[in-house]
Amino acid sequence: MTVWQVVYADWEMECCGTPFSVGDEVAWTVGPYAGAGPGLPDGTLRVSNHSMGGPEAEPLTARVRSIRVMTEEFVEATSGSGYEPVPGRLGLRSVRRCPKWFSREADGAGAPGHDRRATGVLVELERPGG
Repeated sequence: MTVWQVVYADWEMECCGTPFSVGDEVAWTVGPYAGAGPGLPDGTLRVSNHSMGGPEAEPLTARVRSIRVMTEEFVEATSGSGYEPVPGRLGLRSVRRCPKWFSREADGAGAPGHDRRATGVLVELERPGG
C-alpha cells in the first residue's frame, strides 16, 4: 500500500474544489508542497486546481484515509505589510469531511499583531498495491 500526505489549500477548495469525506476516492493533480516544515512530513504534496504544469505535476487517484483541518499562526510582517507564518505553529484537527469554506476570522492568537486561522486540510491518501 502506498500512502501520501497532501495539502489542499483553503483557497483552492473555496474556488474550485468539491468537498470530500474519509473513504471517498479522489482524483487530483498534485505537486511538491513548498510550505512543508515542522508539523508536516517530508514529501508532502499539494493539490493544484490551477496552472500547475510541467514535470512536477502528476495525476493522483487514491482513497481518503484521514482529513485534518490545518490551523496556522501568523505574525505581522516586519515590513508592516501583511502577515507571515510562524514556523512550528501548525495545529491539526481531525474531521470526517472537508469543509467547502474556511473561517477567515482571526482569533488574535493572544497578542496584537498575531493571527491564527484555518488554511486548508492535510489529507492522507492510500492506494492498495502502490
